[in-house]
Amino acid sequence: MGVKMIVVDMDGTFLDQNNQYNQARFARVFQALQARQVKFVVASGSQYQRLQNQFDPYRQSLDFISQNGAIVHHGDDLLRVDALADDDLQALLALIAKGFPAGTIVQKTISGLAQTYVPRQASPETLAIIKQYYHAVTLVDHFDQLTGRSVNDQITKVGITFGPDVDYSAVAMLVGVCLGHWGGFVVNAIGLTLGNLLQMQLLTRVRDHRHKKPDSRVYRALVKMRHPAVGVLIGYAVPMIPTAFVNLAAGDTHLTAKAQSWACLAGSTIVAFIYAFAGDLLILKQDWKSLLILLTIAVVIGLAEYGIRMRRDAVVRGTD
Repeated sequence: MGVKMIVVDMDGTFLDQNNQYNQARFARVFQALQARQVKFVVASGSQYQRLQNQFDPYRQSLDFISQNGAIVHHGDDLLRVDALADDDLQALLALIAKGFPAGTIVQKTISGLAQTYVPRQASPETLAIIKQYYHAVTLVDHFDQLTGRSVNDQITKVGITFGPDVDYSAVAMLVGVCLGHWGGFVVNAIGLTLGNLLQMQLLTRVRDHRHKKPDSRVYRALVKMRHPAVGVLIGYAVPMIPTAFVNLAAGDTHLTAKAQSWACLAGSTIVAFIYAFAGDLLILKQDWKSLLILLTIAVVIGLAEYGIRMRRDAVVRGTD
């Protein structure tokens, strides 16, 4: 069976660092694809109008998947749009406003089939960045009250960019609220596990170039534990412990790669569960879920206490 279709992402994949591509080369490739009746599909989280402009000479022969899959075109013909209901849009905007203090979100957009809407008070620098990815942009005065009906558009996406001071545990909780408990749990578990494993590997690679070990009680406690795999698991599972120190300790305890991975997966899964189910309690104020959250936290604290006792026993035996 031959190739029937080629689908490409855009930013950081098909496009270079200047958001451009080799048009002369693509013209030759596209001609060869057409001769073989191979479809070329452009897929992106950004706006159809931008993709259309970037592939203007070929756009009538291309398929476009934009807004993270919410809008599909063949050439200029709209094939499908999955729009947000106005009630859902307003509920999402209210959750974002309640879950994140002013200043933690540095960029906000609401995208529809026709336009992308940006708060009028957005700085010129922020607006310039947005226009790199959205070519049809409208400034609005009442961003948080925007609905599809108010702008006569079909809204498909809400985009937010967090600043460096954001508490990402709140982001994980918001994922649980938006995707549902189990959907949020799966997304959080995968994201936390992969992120921790990647950071662990990076820190392990630079271990020999460090001039001194970190001055952290968490780090010192983890590397001295008799059962470091349990300590690392607890470190990942307790939300209050900075995972950077846990990832650093995981490499310095010289656990096998398999043991590191299992400890990371188990601990990240526990904290992913807490984040996914805690959003209702902390953001939506649905107190009937508090018992479940408290029970989960009690299990984590119990694991932490077990680890501390093992460490104390090891210290006592070492002094005998």
